[in-house]
Amino acid sequence: MTVPLKYGRVTRYQPNSDQLRRCSFEVVGLNGHSTGCLLFSSFEEFNKWFSVVHSNIRQLMELEVSRFNERIGTDFPPKTEPLLYMGWLGLTLHDSPQLSRLWQDVFLALRGDDLMLFEVPPIFLDDWKSASVKEKVYKCVIRVLDDEELLDKRLNAFFLHCGSAHTFYMSAETVGDVSRLERCWFRATSNSLAKKSAVGSPVLFKVSHNGQEGQLVFDLDKGISFAVGQQCLWTYRFACLKRSYDDRDRKLFLHFQDPGSSTSLLTDAATTSSTADGCVSGVAIVKEVEVPDLQLLLIVLHSFLSSKLTAVDPQFLKP
Repeated sequence: MTVPLKYGRVTRYQPNSDQLRRCSFEVVGLNGHSTGCLLFSSFEEFNKWFSVVHSNIRQLMELEVSRFNERIGTDFPPKTEPLLYMGWLGLTLHDSPQLSRLWQDVFLALRGDDLMLFEVPPIFLDDWKSASVKEKVYKCVIRVLDDEELLDKRLNAFFLHCGSAHTFYMSAETVGDVSRLERCWFRATSNSLAKKSAVGSPVLFKVSHNGQEGQLVFDLDKGISFAVGQQCLWTYRFACLKRSYDDRDRKLFLHFQDPGSSTSLLTDAATTSSTADGCVSGVAIVKEVEVPDLQLLLIVLHSFLSSKLTAVDPQFLKP
């Protein structure tokens, strides 16, 4: 029997559980064929073979990502969104991860502006329409857990928050898998928000501020603004945002460093009294906004701040 490694997966866990096999693993191919439990006589031998199989599967997956992008404009329409990441992960089956001890394998992909989950890998272009979950990548956030935060015996676990509708408790086979997913998520988010800024398409939230109904506007180049209708009442660059906190309900408090400007609308032009980040040291300016979907706004704010970090620190995305 042959088990193809292309689009395959390797796991050290017993089926649908958080129980690690002892010195053994299983390889499952795209066609459903399985090696069964491969048992090794020593940890050294097990670790060597697991590393080889896992590395081959990862390299084949990265090759498929490259091949997909190379076909854009030839086999695929020119406006097809490029692919950045594909890979298998574990996902708890229960809506409440704290109550779940059942796991399933899911296929996660980052393509263009979207984060998608599939039951089986999308092989053909039409298969991409079959995602069970699809959300804009800048409306998602990954929170990797420390060992003391794990909900069961699965290692390398993290929460994936997709907007305000879905929270998934997931795990990867290795620490490297989680790191690679994080780097690709940061890169996809940065690319998406940079593209939106370039075409003048900011991210908007309906909020109230000082009794006025308006919009909180996020733009990667301009920063954070509050507008009522066509009038912008204030704007601060992301560099001027020193901290934020919320009441875990509807209110968000944004602490900006005093820009030292007599106008409410700030520009990127630095003054002689500006610090290195373009903001003048002084008393913090606190802006309180009330928003119906606080969790989604916090996720989007995190995405913008992460994107600004990747812009000023290119090493941030390197392995």
